[in-house]
Amino acid sequence: MTWLKGFVCAGAVTCVLFAGCASFDVASFFSLQSQTSGRDRVVVGSLETVAQSAQTSLGQMGLAASVNRKGEAIYIESKTPSGAKFTLVLTREKTKDGEQTRAHVEWDGASDDQTGFQLLAQLEAIGRR
Repeated sequence: MTWLKGFVCAGAVTCVLFAGCASFDVASFFSLQSQTSGRDRVVVGSLETVAQSAQTSLGQMGLAASVNRKGEAIYIESKTPSGAKFTLVLTREKTKDGEQTRAHVEWDGASDDQTGFQLLAQLEAIGRR
């Protein structure tokens, strides 16, 4: 009977954690695949706004960032505490409904999929506001 109470409590905690979420993609949350670096995310907002949000998110994660603009893309280079180097690539996309930004992470050598996933998820959450 104790295991049943534990199971019910775990379910209740899960519901509380996800309460208030506008949408929740369970599959992408639990599938921290090694392909995180190749998966693009589309964020609502201008290229400049998303780049600023990305810099803020990296700072909140305790990561320094170097920003370079190449043509119509912005490249934000950073490094995880474990030393894994990556570049967040942001490109502008114009749609009939306005401007949005495509984001993906490119790793230089070994990847830290958890950091890449966290960064892209934060950008998506900011774009939904």
